Amino acid sequence: MSTEQQHLHTVAVSHIHQCFNRIKKQVEQAGKEVAAYYFYLVDDFFAAGNAAITYQDLAAFTVEHADEYENCTILQAIWDGRCTLYDSETEPQNVSDNWLENQSELYQAAYLSIENLDDDAYQQKRAEYETALIAALQQCDQEGLFGNRAENGILLFAFYIDDYDENDEQSLLYRSTTQLNQPDTYQKLIG
Repeated sequence: MSTEQQHLHTVAVSHIHQCFNRIKKQVEQAGKEVAAYYFYLVDDFFAAGNAAITYQDLAAFTVEHADEYENCTILQAIWDGRCTLYDSETEPQNVSDNWLENQSELYQAAYLSIENLDDDAYQQKRAEYETALIAALQQCDQEGLFGNRAENGILLFAFYIDDYDENDEQSLLYRSTTQLNQPDTYQKLIG
């Protein structure tokens, strides 16, 4: 792993700790339990966000929209936009006139690594970023951040919310889901 990749991994682990703890606090204050914690990316992958969905909100959404979704999946609830999600916006470290300095450290690390790259190099950085996110989620899981997942059932994944990579078996969704969860989780997510 290069120094740049190691830095990205370290920053991602720190970011996940900070964000998940903030989300967990919000969820617990609402008297709910996290069902899934995930990163959502767009074509400009460095602008990734993270969020969670709870068992209670998913169940309420499923009942309320049963006529639209016969067997509602977590991804359908997320994409629909009407299900309650818990998002974790990080506070800027320094309020500045420089827009980049007002972004999270993870955003800054990823953005600075892709500045002025050609398409091939950009796609390589995308792959490195995806790998770093998955590895950071794995590390946080091994550290116990998400609790005992065998008991609480929290799913972990990352995906392109704009369907950039079509969420097929070559996608970030497939790779992250199969690397971070039980083997049947991908099918549960896509329905």
